[in-house]
Amino acid sequence: MSDRYFVTIGSERKGPYTINQLRAMWNSGAITGDDLYCDEEGDTWLHLRVLSDQLEPSASAAQNASTSEWPYPSSGMGATTKKSPYAGPKPHRGTMVLALSIVGIFFFPAAIIALIIGNSDMREMELGKMDASGKGITDIGCFIAVISLILWGGGIGIIAYFIFS
Repeated sequence: MSDRYFVTIGSERKGPYTINQLRAMWNSGAITGDDLYCDEEGDTWLHLRVLSDQLEPSASAAQNASTSEWPYPSSGMGATTKKSPYAGPKPHRGTMVLALSIVGIFFFPAAIIALIIGNSDMREMELGKMDASGKGITDIGCFIAVISLILWGGGIGIIAYFIFS
């Protein structure tokens, strides 16, 4: 293992840093256990919580690791399947879903497309594959799409009633 490490902060790869530099960043809150690191000679990105015993200033690191806020079990000491620091959840498409659903009020195929995309995105958000910050707007877009389809169905039903009666 190398003495120098790269880290990801947000979506940016930074470094290399020594363990002392990482410790200072850890103690200042610039990096957390959810950020990723890779040693200078490796290509496997791991969560920094794996190094928490080396980064914590006190002997309570073991206690902190056991009460980690990370709700998902990790395999291989925090190993992740991410090979690149730029890999991450896809950006949400909530604004597009909302816009399509509003257009769907006047043009029903847009409401169907909004509902399909919205449901697919909600499923990916639940699985952690898509940025969950757009869950609210996607949910609203799906709701408006359903209302649009109900209105279209009712309108077609009323027209059919008058034509065939």
